[in-house]
Amino acid sequence: MKRSLLFFLISLIFFDCWSQSEMHRWKYYVNSSKIIDIAFLNNQVYSALENGVYQYDINQNEATLWSVTDFLSDVYVSEIFTETYTNSCWVGYKNGNIDFINGSTVSNIPFLKMSDKLGDKAIVAFQYNDKFIYAACSFGILKMDPLKKEVKDTYYPPMKGNNIKDFKIYGDSIYVISDSILYSANVNNTSLSDEKYWKVKILSNKSLKKMHIQKGSLFIETTSNKLYKYSNGNCTTVLDGYFSNAPIFNNIFPLSDGWGIVEYHEIHILEDNFEEKKHINRYDGVYFPCPNVLLENSGKYWIGDRECGLVEWGDNFNNRVLKLNFLPKSSVFSVSTFEDKIGVTGGVISKTGFDYKSDGVYVNLGQSWNLFDRYNQSKWLNKSLFDIGSISFNPKNKNEFAVGSNSFVPLSISYFGKQIDTVFTDSNSNLEKSILGNGFTFVSDLIYDKDGNLWVLNPYSSNPLKLYSAQKKWVEMSTSSSTSNSWATKIKLDFKGNKWLVFPGIGVVGLNTGSTTDNTSDDITRIINDSEVTGALPTKDINAIAVDLENNLWIGTEQGFAILYNAPSILTNESKSFVCQRVKLKYEGNVEYLLGKTSISDIEIDGGNRKWIATTNAGLFLLSADGNQLIQSFTKDNSPLISNNITDIQFNHQTGELFIITDLGLVSYRVDASEGKSDYEKTIVFPNPYKPEHSKGITIQGLQYDSDVKVTDAAGNVVYKTTSNGGTAFWNALDWDGNRIAPGVYFFWAAPNAIDGQGKKVGKVVVF
Repeated sequence: MKRSLLFFLISLIFFDCWSQSEMHRWKYYVNSSKIIDIAFLNNQVYSALENGVYQYDINQNEATLWSVTDFLSDVYVSEIFTETYTNSCWVGYKNGNIDFINGSTVSNIPFLKMSDKLGDKAIVAFQYNDKFIYAACSFGILKMDPLKKEVKDTYYPPMKGNNIKDFKIYGDSIYVISDSILYSANVNNTSLSDEKYWKVKILSNKSLKKMHIQKGSLFIETTSNKLYKYSNGNCTTVLDGYFSNAPIFNNIFPLSDGWGIVEYHEIHILEDNFEEKKHINRYDGVYFPCPNVLLENSGKYWIGDRECGLVEWGDNFNNRVLKLNFLPKSSVFSVSTFEDKIGVTGGVISKTGFDYKSDGVYVNLGQSWNLFDRYNQSKWLNKSLFDIGSISFNPKNKNEFAVGSNSFVPLSISYFGKQIDTVFTDSNSNLEKSILGNGFTFVSDLIYDKDGNLWVLNPYSSNPLKLYSAQKKWVEMSTSSSTSNSWATKIKLDFKGNKWLVFPGIGVVGLNTGSTTDNTSDDITRIINDSEVTGALPTKDINAIAVDLENNLWIGTEQGFAILYNAPSILTNESKSFVCQRVKLKYEGNVEYLLGKTSISDIEIDGGNRKWIATTNAGLFLLSADGNQLIQSFTKDNSPLISNNITDIQFNHQTGELFIITDLGLVSYRVDASEGKSDYEKTIVFPNPYKPEHSKGITIQGLQYDSDVKVTDAAGNVVYKTTSNGGTAFWNALDWDGNRIAPGVYFFWAAPNAIDGQGKKVGKVVVF
C-alpha cells in the first residue's frame, strides 16, 4: 500500500500554525522536541520523533513533516533507517508496523503488525544487505524485498524467553544480541527459521545493549558504558566506563574517525584510540542540552536532543537548533481554545489515582507553542506540581489563562502569557484540601465567564464550586448538600450565565446565582439524575455536558446521551419536575435510542449548532442540530482518526477546527462550520486562487449565522446556492450538473435568509 505526497513543505523559519487549512483536512499534532533517532540520506536528515518523522533538506533549509495524518500508516515510531539501494527511509513502529519513504511516496509493510505472533513487536533495528532490508523485533527478524514490498523470510533465533536488543550482518554472518547472549548464524542459510542453525554464546556479566560496525570490525556496547571488540568468538574490552557520570543516558555512536559518547548533558567526541578531541556541552542559546542521538555528516554533527529537537553543530560558535513549532511534549489530556489561542494539558485528572505527570501545559497564543512546566516557571520551581488537567482563557484579557491540577499547587494564573504570575493553594485562597487525606488540593476543571470571573471546580471539598472574581475576591458557592465532599469533573456555562456541573455518580447540578455572584442567598440549584421526576437519565454515571445555541443541555453518560430542552427553565420554574429526552430512531422495524448505550466521553457544539459526540470506544459522531439525524461517523477504520478512544474534544470556533484528544495523541479536523459573525466585514475566501488539483473545494468564512449564500460567475449567472453552517459555507467548485466549473472569477453573495435576494457581495475567488 502506498500514498503520495502532493505538497507538505513546512518552513522552519516562517511556519504559521494558524494558517487556513483545507476544509475536511485532518492534522496530527506531533511532538517535535524529543528526537529518538536520526538517519541521513542524500542531503536529507530524517529525525524520528515519538509520533512522527520530519525530513530536513540541508540545501533548501526546509522540512517535511510525516505523520499518521500526513501519509504515514501509524503513530508511535521506534526506529528509522536509511539505505541507498532504493534511496528510502525506513520507519519502524512500536506495534511492528513498517513504512518506507521513497521521495514523495510512503509504502507500508504491515506483515508483523498483522501477524498473530505473540510478543513485543516493536521494531528495534534495521539493516541492509545484498538488496534486502532486515528488521528485528523482540523475538525475530524479517527479511524484506523493498522492490516487491513484501516479506521474503522470517528468522527466529533460540531466544528462550530473552528479547532481541540488536542485530548486525557482518561478513557472511548475522549476529543477534539479547541481555547476555550472542547468537550467530550464516546469513545465507535459507533455514534460519529453525533454531538449530543458530550458535549460542553466553557473555557472562555483560548487559548487552547495541552492536556497531566500525572500520571493518564488530563492536558490542553494554548498558554499563563498556565497549567490546568482538573477533573470532572473543570479546576484547576497548572502553571501560571512561565516561560514566550519567550511565542511564549514555549512548555510543560510531563516527568516521572515532566515536561519539552521548551523556545526559554533554557529548564527547573520541579518536579511534578513544582519546577525546572535542567536547560538546552547549548549543546556540541552550546551556543545558539534553542530547540523545548523534550523527556525523560532511564534517558536522547532527544531534537529536530530548527537549529542543534537531541540532546542527559545527563547533561551539557555529551551530543552530532547528526546532519545528509543534507540541512541546506528546502527553495530552485536555484542550481549550479561545479565538486564535489553544492550550493543551499534559497531566491526568482521575477520581482516585495519581499519575504524578510533570509534563505541564502547552500554550499557543497565536504564533508559537510554549511549554509551561515546573522546570521553567519560577513560581513552580521546586514545588510539588503535577497532573495539570484543565486550562481556560480569559475573554476579558486575551493573554490571561488559568490552569488547574491535582497537587500541592492546584491553581495557577498567567496574566501576560509569558510566565505563571500567581499561584493559589489552600493557604492563600478558598480552595480546600482533598478529604482523601493526601495533602493534595484538587482542581478538576475551571472556566472564565464573559466578565472575566473564574469559576473553579474543587472536588472532594465541602463546597466544590469556588469563584475567583474579576475583582480578585474569593467566594464559595453552594451546590447542595448531596454534592459536598464529592468527586466533580466538568463545568459549563450557558448563554444566560447559569452554571452546569458534572458530579459522576450523583448527576448534573444546575446553578443560578441570581443577580449577584457574591451574595449566595438567592442562588437556586437543581440536580439532574436518573430519577423519573428529575431528569430520567439513563444513568448517573455522567461524563460530559454541553450547552447548544438554543440553551438546550446535552448530557453524555456511560449509557448514551440525553437532552434537557430549555435547560435554564428548570432553575426558574416553581415546579421541580422535569424529564430529559432521548432521541429515538426506527431501525429495521425496531425503535432504538440513537447511539444506544454507547459510552459518551465528550460533547461539543459547532457554529451550525450541530452536535459532535466523542466516545470511549466507538470514535466520533456528528448529529444534526436537532439531534434527530446521524450525519456522519468517524472511526480509525474509515477516517484518519488515530484512535476510537477519545477523552476530550474542543472547537476553535473562529476557524472551525475541532481538536480531538485520544489515547494516542492530539488530532484535529477542519469542519465545515464556524461561529457566526454579526456582520460581513471580515469574510475570507480560501484557497484563493483555487486550483482543483490541490484542493477539494472553496470555503468562505466569517459570515453571519445561517446565511444564505449564492455563487455567481462574472456575468452574474448563479452557479451554486447553499446555507452556511454558522459562519462557514463550502462550495465543492462544481456546477449544477456536478461538472468542474470553468476557469475564471466567481463572486460570493450572502444575506441572512434571503437566498433569492441580491444580498451583499462578500468575496470573490479566482479559479484556474
